[in-house]
Order: sequence, then C-alpha cells, then structure tokens
Amino acid sequence: MIMATSYKAVLRVKYSTDSVGTIAIRKTVKTKSTYCSLRIKLPVKLWNKKSGTVRKTDAVDYVEINKEVTARIKDFENLSDKEGFKATLKSKESFLSYFENEYLPRVINHGSRIKYQTVLNKLKAFIKDRKQVNILFSDMDTKYIYDLNRFFLLKMSTNSANHYLKLTRQVLDKAIGENFYDYLRHPFTSFEFKNTKVNKVALGEDEISKIFKLYLLKGEQTWDTRNKFFAQLFLQGMRVSDLQLLRWNMVKGNHIEYKMFKTGTFMSVYINDIVWNILICEFKKLAERISIKSLRTIKVIEKELERLNNYKIDVLNSRGVKGGYDSIVNETISLDFAKEVESVQNHLFENYKEQIMQFSILPKNGEIFIFDFLRDVDFRNIKNNDFSKVTEAQYKKMKNKSIVYDRHLKLLQKKAGLKITLKSHLSRHSYASLMLMNGVDVYDIGKSLGHIGGLQVTEKYLSGLKENNTSKINKEMAEIFSVKKSYLEVFEQIESVVEG
Repeated sequence: MIMATSYKAVLRVKYSTDSVGTIAIRKTVKTKSTYCSLRIKLPVKLWNKKSGTVRKTDAVDYVEINKEVTARIKDFENLSDKEGFKATLKSKESFLSYFENEYLPRVINHGSRIKYQTVLNKLKAFIKDRKQVNILFSDMDTKYIYDLNRFFLLKMSTNSANHYLKLTRQVLDKAIGENFYDYLRHPFTSFEFKNTKVNKVALGEDEISKIFKLYLLKGEQTWDTRNKFFAQLFLQGMRVSDLQLLRWNMVKGNHIEYKMFKTGTFMSVYINDIVWNILICEFKKLAERISIKSLRTIKVIEKELERLNNYKIDVLNSRGVKGGYDSIVNETISLDFAKEVESVQNHLFENYKEQIMQFSILPKNGEIFIFDFLRDVDFRNIKNNDFSKVTEAQYKKMKNKSIVYDRHLKLLQKKAGLKITLKSHLSRHSYASLMLMNGVDVYDIGKSLGHIGGLQVTEKYLSGLKENNTSKINKEMAEIFSVKKSYLEVFEQIESVVEG
C-alpha cells in the first residue's frame, strides 16, 4: 500500500512567544511529519499560516521568498519520480544540506575548511545560475556533473575546475559511504577529467645569487624579508606556515625538528651556515627585547669586531674612501688584517651557535617564536608545539601575516630586478627545482619536502618544474669531445664519409 505524502511550507518557532521563526518544508506521510529548514528567518506577523506563504509587505522581498518556497515544494514532490530515491530521514534528499550541515562542520583543518567552503559557494552560484533552489542527490547524474564542469570553465581554468569537481566528488563519496544516498551508478564514473599542464615557476641559481648579493641596509624591511625567504629556501623549501610557527625549542643541536602544519609530517632539517646566520640575526633581535645574561662573552667578541671595523674605516678614510665600507673586502687593508677579522668572525659565529643551542633547551623559552610574524602571547594555548590545535582566529592571523609577507617579497623582487613574481611558496618550488637540476634522486627530493604518499606525489609535484638536466648533459658531452678536436672537424669528417 502506497502512503500519500504531502508537503507544506510552515514557519517554525522554538517557543510560542517568539516573534521570529524559520521557514521549513513539512513532509507528512500518514500522520508522521519531518521538516527540512530553508534557513529563511521571518517575523511571525508576516507569515500566512493558512496559505503557507509570506504576506504582502514592504519589509521583505515576499515575492522572491514565496517563489523559492513554491519551487522547493515542487522539488520535493518530484522526488518520488527519481530512480533510486529513498524517502528516509530528513535532509537526506539534499546534497547541499549534507555538504553544509554534515560534512563541513567535521572538517578540522582550517585551511581545508576554507577550501571546502569555497566549493560550497561555487555550487550555490551554479544553482542560482540555473534558477534552482537546491542540489538533490537524485539530481546528480553524469549530465549534471558535465553541466557543473561547463559552468566552472566559464569562470576559471581547467585545472581549477577539476580541483573543485574532485572536492565535490570527495564529499559525495563520503555521503554514499554514510548511506545518505544509494546510486545505481556513481555519477562521476563516466566523467573524464582533462588536465592542462602547468609550468611551475622556480628561481634558478643566477636569480637566487642576485637576491643573495643584493646590498640591503641591515634591519630594513627588505633585509628582514630576504632572511625569511632564504630561511624557507635553505630549510628544505619550508612552507610559510611552518616558518611562522618555528619556536626556539625546535632547534635541536644542528637540526630543526618540527611537524608540518599542513600534513603533520615530522621533519628534521639540517641547519647549514646560511640558516645559522639568519638565526643569529633573529637571536640578536630577541636579545634586544628580553634579557639574556649569558651573552657577556659574545659582547666582548662583538666589541673586538667593532674595533677592527672602525680601524678599517679609519684606514679607508685616510685613503680618500668615503662610505660603502661593508662592500670593500678586508684584503684591501692587509692579508694579516683580513685573517684577524675572519678569525674573530668565526669565533663570534660559533659562540652564537652555542648560545642559541643552550637557549633553545630551556623550558621557559619554549613558547617564543623565532621569526616575528606572530605574537607569542596570542599562541600561549599551544603546548608541546601541537599546532593542530590552533583556533580559527589564530589561523586567520597566520593567513593575514602571509599576505603581508608576500607584499614585502614583491618589494624585494623589485629591488633585485627580477621578472619572476616572488611569493612565499616560490621558495619551495625553487628548492625542489635546484635539487632536480643537480641530479638528486626523486625519492630523496620527496623525503626532503616531507611528501607523504610515495614517489607518485613527488613526481606529480615536480612535473611542472624543469623536467630534466639533459641540456647540461649534452653540453658536458660536447665538451668531452672538444678536448681533442673541434666540432667543425668532426662534421667535416662526417661529410667526407657521406661523400665517400
């Protein structure tokens, strides 16, 4: 026996005294009713209970709301004609409702939640364009997916459209796995993703050298920005989120140990001398903010280095040189002087390294960030460096600081005279590219980048970069043979053989 099903729009209130309610569709089978909220709030006095419509009024757009209510009821009434539809619990008919109310609230990672929210917004724009009220599970067949793809392609690149569709498929797969809907045939089965190749931008050795040799005043914004960018580059292409969250207690001897914010992958990265110098610069800035008693020995060495630099300036002034002393090498004074300066600099460098290692193991210093992106006090709730527990407000602070950092990188780019747009993630691409061009094994590149999921992930990541170093090999091969004879002689021999 088939039970009659009826649908009617109602205004639901939590308490009978409430002056505002929410419009919902009431589904009644025999005497049992379930409700699906339209998430439209309305004053009670504007609702016509008998007709299930909004009264004529200037307070709201009653015509548009009534249209939406009518269209929604029609959608529900047509559900019984859809093949495979199961009229079970409330909201199980709606893919959008599942996405927004079931799937999205469970996404813990703030970055992922923003990404899925963007997809949801795109889907809402799609149904608005089609003059639909909702996306029902029963709507989603192969044709619907192709229509969605066509809509995306009008507004974005092929790869971006594919990205949004793949995230949509992930949500749909989750809904199917949770028995929200059963398909006789998965709607994505026949859909073909067509990717376009993306050439990822990366800095070459010449461009990195240009930034490295750029003369900047110590302490100015671009000087500080260069330090941060090179810290990313020489800490194995570290993401800016991880650079922001580096604390002094992550310095473990000659390594920095941390968990990637994005993936939770544990990383142990060797600190080379370039990074040590950057850490020393940050340590000096920290010493200006807080009292570090153990720096007395370092102060003595710095005074000696200052004395030597003043001597250098006096000698150069006596020879008529005015300004630009830093760019003039110590050998211009004397070889012995140059050796003395180098010895003091090395002594100072090693002392700073030792001080940083001692400072990093003290518990009271555990919550101090190395770089000045974020305020320590705003992240006091994060214990044991478990940054998986950052709040949404804290994540927004990180995103805002990343945006500001990218602006500063553009200023550095301008000063260096680079055509490539400097962005924080460019350091990661550049590190991977340099490793690839210098013949490093793909497996080792993947490990150094912290990739999880095997070689395929790394190969896909590298696919947009310079794919091989065959030009370098070809050049070396030519040089090997040019030792004995020129290429012209070789070609003359070939021609004579052909003629013979």
